[in-house]
Amino acid sequence: MLIQNKIPYNIQRINPAKKIDSSEVPSKPMQKQELGHISFRNNHFYQLSFLGNPEDNKLGDIIKSVNKQYQGKGLFDKNFIDWSKVGWNNLKQEPINWKTANDSEIMTFWYALALAETKECNWPSRFNPTNVPGPLAVIHSLAGQDSKTRFFTDLSELKQSNFSDDLKALRKNIAGEENSKILKTLNQPVINPKTGKLNFGFIAFDTETTGTNIYPKKGPVDKIIQMGLVKVDPNEKIRPYSIINQLINPEIEIPKEATKVHHITNEMLKNEPTINNVLPKYTKKYMDGNLLVAYNSKFDIGMINNAISEYNREHQDKINDRKTYLTLDPFILIQRIHPYLGARKTLNEQNKFLFGRDIEGAHDALEDTKATINVLKYCCHYLNKHYKPSDENPKKHLTIRDVLTFQLGGKVKDLNVKLDTYGCNAEKNFGRSYRMINLGVKNYPDCYVISMPSNRDPYKKNVIAEIASKIGLDNVKKLTTEENHWILNRKYTLLKNFNSVLDIIGIEGYNGKSKEEIFDIIAEKSIHYNNNQGMSIWMKNVKIKDEEKGNDLPDIEIVRKIMTEQEEQGKQT
Repeated sequence: MLIQNKIPYNIQRINPAKKIDSSEVPSKPMQKQELGHISFRNNHFYQLSFLGNPEDNKLGDIIKSVNKQYQGKGLFDKNFIDWSKVGWNNLKQEPINWKTANDSEIMTFWYALALAETKECNWPSRFNPTNVPGPLAVIHSLAGQDSKTRFFTDLSELKQSNFSDDLKALRKNIAGEENSKILKTLNQPVINPKTGKLNFGFIAFDTETTGTNIYPKKGPVDKIIQMGLVKVDPNEKIRPYSIINQLINPEIEIPKEATKVHHITNEMLKNEPTINNVLPKYTKKYMDGNLLVAYNSKFDIGMINNAISEYNREHQDKINDRKTYLTLDPFILIQRIHPYLGARKTLNEQNKFLFGRDIEGAHDALEDTKATINVLKYCCHYLNKHYKPSDENPKKHLTIRDVLTFQLGGKVKDLNVKLDTYGCNAEKNFGRSYRMINLGVKNYPDCYVISMPSNRDPYKKNVIAEIASKIGLDNVKKLTTEENHWILNRKYTLLKNFNSVLDIIGIEGYNGKSKEEIFDIIAEKSIHYNNNQGMSIWMKNVKIKDEEKGNDLPDIEIVRKIMTEQEEQGKQT
């Protein structure tokens, strides 16, 4: 069983508008183990209420009209959402067909995705419109002092930059390039008015690393262990020969924590080239003379520039640093455009909310690069759609320089996407985008309890008896000794707090299993479930009609265009 990282702690009991009569109570009695043998004062069964107002009830009717297993009608059991069916691993088995899906089907998918986010991440419940001005990731990325300083510096450099002159010296390294394939100026249109596709070429790239430190002042910097590059020509043509996926030997050990993220091991890299062997080729042949694209470019450009600095100290043929102000960054662009589209801003999570897909092989440099290109396409099309040239110059188009200026928080004339004080799209409203929704739920894990029978409740679930053979006698003694008796029958809402208590009393590994694995065994059997009860849950608002009030949702027309074009491109390939 999958153990949740955290269980939302601000869940509140509600008084739903309507009790159901006995005929609506499931004929099959609930098993005692489902309730963990823990009695509650409120034993009423309630019907799903959707906040008890007509508009939300209409949403409920729309969702139930779509008959799928892990979204729509399939999520419900006797008018209660079966929380065991909620989750991305289930939902991704039923992706949206963007060619044929209507608004009801799209909203139903988004609703299941919003439930999955609330289940798998406690940010919607912890950081909601009642206590923060926006998602913490957005505030940090766009409005943090370091970010604002960097944006200001890059914007100043961009204003002074003559892109053609900047790249003239670099282009001498490019052999055999067709002149039309090279970006000549930042003032060319972003979207080709004839084809409706991106009108400029670029290099999209991503790195996987030994860690996250890019600042030498904070200690030894981490190293690149994989580079993924894709060269994209104007009109979005990808050159097959320019798709690079290179593993790199960092000449240091990869921490286990990093391997857990990208699954790259020391053994996989021992016979791979070092960064100094591949850096000249990839920077001069691919990056020089091209606009760069990277998701969270501050990190990837930082990694590349650290490697360049190290290379230049040891070699006569110097390599130029990469410039963040000449790098399109969908990580920043999408947060400015859609600040409240999902609480988490990682590439994989934004892919889910934009396109209804996750990244196959997420944290693989090449797969991340391909996903980055799609997010960039969306951002460019969105900005172009909201660009309205003045009557003085009606034929003017949104340019690459305009997009870079918007990315850095600058003002772009005739662009109808204004930024608020946090650097976010001013038309989007956090309070409209995330709401507390009242739901009827079953199989909802709300706390961890190591329950034991007592004289007062002899039928209470005996967790110790169920796990004794799996955790060993020594650990059983630590759980049941008199001095640790305080841990029993006590509720812990967060898994990390529950695990901390197990660590404090000295729970250890057993029979080849690590301490952490024993923690998971105890936690799995200690989860208490709420069944057929009303809950108040913070989650993403998915109602399309609320967009005019500031609800932050993707532009369906743009998403449909990108996904159908991708499908057609896949067939041709």
